[in-house]
Amino acid sequence: MRGPEEVSDLETAVRAAWDREAIAVYADHLQAIGDPRGELVAIDLRIDEVGASAEILERRVELIEQWVGDGLPGSVRYGFVAADATGAGPEGQLARVLRGPGRAFVRSVALAGTTDENRAALELLAAEERPWLTELVIRQWNESIALTLGNEETKKLFARLPALTTLELEGRRILGNVAHPRVRALKITGYDALASLADPIRVWPELASIDFAFHCQFASQHTDPPIDFISRLFASVPALVELDLSRNEPGHVAPRALGGAILISAFAMKLAHHPRLAVLHLPSLKSEAAVATIERLLASLPALREVTVWGPSHRMPSSRVAVRELVEPPAATGPLRLG
Repeated sequence: MRGPEEVSDLETAVRAAWDREAIAVYADHLQAIGDPRGELVAIDLRIDEVGASAEILERRVELIEQWVGDGLPGSVRYGFVAADATGAGPEGQLARVLRGPGRAFVRSVALAGTTDENRAALELLAAEERPWLTELVIRQWNESIALTLGNEETKKLFARLPALTTLELEGRRILGNVAHPRVRALKITGYDALASLADPIRVWPELASIDFAFHCQFASQHTDPPIDFISRLFASVPALVELDLSRNEPGHVAPRALGGAILISAFAMKLAHHPRLAVLHLPSLKSEAAVATIERLLASLPALREVTVWGPSHRMPSSRVAVRELVEPPAATGPLRLG
């Protein structure tokens, strides 16, 4: 039997590594203390290794229902909950998870709703510390003058999510002027979704990957940001390794025409001489001037190892690394899903 300190150390190791070996040791511990999550974790590891039989899947469903009941808004994997509150009433859906038996083991949360709905859900999320939560997705279908969460509320939320490494925001004016010390990957759809990205004082010390689009298709306001705002974007991302600007074709329609009237080749030059930027994904380059600008950028990046351009361009930039032109995959068919 492990003592409380050993269990705490084990959980810390699982959160840090999140690999098969650490999860398997964690499963053994849970089974040793009679926690039904242990068998559930072991089943998922076995499915990864040899596949799933009907019998194993039936037992898996049985264990999940014994633990969290049926109708969970989300899914369970390795004994942890991925909360999916992207249908109608995100606060109510999230409450079912955060007030249920699996509340201590929520690893990801996805929200989708109006400003007021998302604010209520985020306040619920920030009500207590969520030590396992590594991923947060917020999609917002309207906007207001005020931030969904102001600076103090955002600070509280980030403090409650100490293990957060992946953050995705889609919409306008969602989170305030606060940086998270652990986030490594950002996906932003809407230039002012995260106020701290435009504040040079707010450093994102571990942010290695940014996928950024200026506009959000579902926003009602599509005015381009002023030049002084643009000049402040990405001012404090010292650990940045990969930047994806490929969704910024001219216009305001997803998935790739979200650049408004921003000249992306000129915007990208703000990353010139970045010491760690190694991977760059760009939209098409329609003019000789755009190609020439990108060539200057590529020549200035000492760590560069990969460049891709989405869609047909005037010509491919010359560079010491190969520049690949990527063809847009076929458009998905079926009904539009906002969640």
